[in-house]
Amino acid sequence: MTGQAINPRTGRLVTPEEFAQQAGPDYREKGLLPLCPACGAALSLYGVHSPNVTSRFDHPNHSVCELSSTPDPRFAHLKPSSWDLEQGKRLFAAFCEPESIKAGYALCRKICGKLTGDEFLAMCRAADRKNIWAYRGITLEFLPYVLVTLVDLEKSDRRPIPLRIVLHKPVKTFVD
Repeated sequence: MTGQAINPRTGRLVTPEEFAQQAGPDYREKGLLPLCPACGAALSLYGVHSPNVTSRFDHPNHSVCELSSTPDPRFAHLKPSSWDLEQGKRLFAAFCEPESIKAGYALCRKICGKLTGDEFLAMCRAADRKNIWAYRGITLEFLPYVLVTLVDLEKSDRRPIPLRIVLHKPVKTFVD
């Protein structure tokens, strides 16, 4: 279930109600489909005029986006709490700076052991497909830790076994 989408006309995040108001009832005929901030897929409005269901944006059937109603469970830990599209543009530009990308590759390589340039590129492409850059609060320093979770590294001459990195979120404990 997606609570926010990008209005293609304005490039801004909107709620289902805001999109319905801005685009009008004939938004499909106008070719104004709301876009998923994670995967970029065209979404459908659902329940905007119903008092019985929570309004939302729906992904197409069989979507693999982590925001769809049938997400890949491997990426459940990467579901963003919110989006910041402008921050995403700045973070992507900062990450693409030569020194930042070298540092990112070095940390990914340290985490994974052996890492080829093609494998690092696959991580970056996966981050781009999921628009990781626009996750609210993500920082340049944290990006490599997310990148290594986005792809499975196959067995190779350099790696005797396949590798999958998973972030473990510690359980919050409360002290009375």
